[in-house]
Amino acid sequence: MFNIEEKRPIIFYGAGHYAETNLSRLIDKWYEPACFVDADENKHYKKLVSNENRDYVILPLDEAIKRYPDYQLIITVVSDPFSVYKYLLDLGVQKERFITGEPQWCPMLGTSLVLQGRGLQSCCNRPGYEFCIPSRGNITADIEQYRRQCSSLSMALNEGLITTCTGCDSLQDGYNTNQPEIKSIIFGTGLPGGNTCNLECVFCHYEGKLDHFERDDNILEIFKYIAENLQPKTIAYAAGEIAVSPYRDEILGLWISKGWGGLINTNATLFCDGIAQLLSKGLITLNCSLDAGTPQTFAKIKNVDCFQKVMDNLTKYSQTGGRIELKYIILDEINDNDEDVQGFVFFAKQINAPIQISRDCRVTDALSEKGYDTLVNITKLCTDLDVDYAILTTLFEKDLYRLRSDNIIN
Repeated sequence: MFNIEEKRPIIFYGAGHYAETNLSRLIDKWYEPACFVDADENKHYKKLVSNENRDYVILPLDEAIKRYPDYQLIITVVSDPFSVYKYLLDLGVQKERFITGEPQWCPMLGTSLVLQGRGLQSCCNRPGYEFCIPSRGNITADIEQYRRQCSSLSMALNEGLITTCTGCDSLQDGYNTNQPEIKSIIFGTGLPGGNTCNLECVFCHYEGKLDHFERDDNILEIFKYIAENLQPKTIAYAAGEIAVSPYRDEILGLWISKGWGGLINTNATLFCDGIAQLLSKGLITLNCSLDAGTPQTFAKIKNVDCFQKVMDNLTKYSQTGGRIELKYIILDEINDNDEDVQGFVFFAKQINAPIQISRDCRVTDALSEKGYDTLVNITKLCTDLDVDYAILTTLFEKDLYRLRSDNIIN
């Protein structure tokens, strides 16, 4: 429980990007702010955002305290919350003024990260709880900043402060002062040198463009830095299609020499000896979003007619003895039919590949009736053929209750 007293005004300290984009969530949890405070004088007496047609003024700290002498305070600065906490204590803000709870810690914080176009992001189980560090154009400086931010967040959690992590299911009660080591690294979309792909899938939201946090680092330089300076146990590569990357051989050569475990996402339009070596050594799982069971549907989804070639390459990969997973993204009026489902599941059975069932990330509503029937048909056929399957539940939250009600899953 947090020491929130509902009748006392609450000052939100920090009027930056996080506060603005998460204001509704913050208000839902911690009541309406009396005002915002920020150290940046350029923000003073301006309006931060509107929520339900209400504007929130940004004040200097001394004026906010003068207006609201009986205040409580929440830190809404993501980049360095513990340093802000110490800074405010040094200014004379009493410790009991801060809204705090029991000390907590996160086993994932500082141990895994995602590198993508907009910077370094914490690897988090729940959207909205992760933080992101925009790139400085220098991977060494980026990693150092990431570690500093993780350390600051960890100390803030130990103090029981409200942070961007508050409410996350991964948090555990108690203290943890150990210095974390980066054990897992995910290469996401948007990294220059890693955003190359030879398909144009209809569900792809990337479309070859980086957002305004564009990184200056080259993906090969990042791999070299990791090989020389870090000791991760696993690497996951989802930064475009590695088989057509100009850095493919050097990246995979480093991967093999270091013996990293992990995951590679590929469209399997090309067979790659380096990937085959990693599979044969049992170092990686290969994941392919096939999404179809017929050549016609495959061509409609991928905008390239090479279904048989992909199946041949996946069959060849399966002969290495390594683990291969096939994904089926349910797409309305494209692959939501029995012919594609049967062709897909039978092929998965043929190469002994477990199945991941996903959905179009562009659609936030529950599945259509036809899409739901397709989901059910995949699960039933997998059960009949003894093919392992998993439903990516984070994308199916609105459909899980119905699946349980219909006794499709437990």
